[in-house]
Amino acid sequence: MALGLIVVLGGALGIAVGAYLSDRIARLRLWGRALILPAGFVLAAPAVLIALHTAGKIPFLFFFGRGSFFMSWYHGPLTSAIHDLVPPSGHATALGLYYLFVNLFAMALAPLIIGRAAARYVLINALHIPIVAQLMGGARFGIVVFLIRRHGRHHPVLSRNWGGTTLVPSLATAELEASTI
Repeated sequence: MALGLIVVLGGALGIAVGAYLSDRIARLRLWGRALILPAGFVLAAPAVLIALHTAGKIPFLFFFGRGSFFMSWYHGPLTSAIHDLVPPSGHATALGLYYLFVNLFAMALAPLIIGRAAARYVLINALHIPIVAQLMGGARFGIVVFLIRRHGRHHPVLSRNWGGTTLVPSLATAELEASTI
């Protein structure tokens, strides 16, 4: 019961704090919103690792709650970063592909991988795999921050979408055209 309460409270507070910090940082730097993404992943890893190796109940709850707090930072900033970088005609596709990827690996493959590793090794050693994956994800988000900082919406891959010719007209354009008729 205590663990469930800690995870829910830590996660909810983390979502709110991550969203607030990303908006504050975005006021200073255009690429600042995306900076929260790798920061949360990297800050959560030591807390979860300490929680796994702690023998006491109170320290475990503290560090696991801290890990939940930092792991939930990315929810708001990720959605905002996708909306900042992807043309309006691709928002739903980009978010859908992201959630498909995350849920496919987190919900389908992760239990299989951890279960097989736990059967072959000790469970505590198998639980290091998600921490390593988390750090690798943070590193990849770090590369994304670098690319956003360097190119922003002006990356050559996005030029056809932001140059005024989108694949699908946005709803705002369709509403404007409908109102002028």
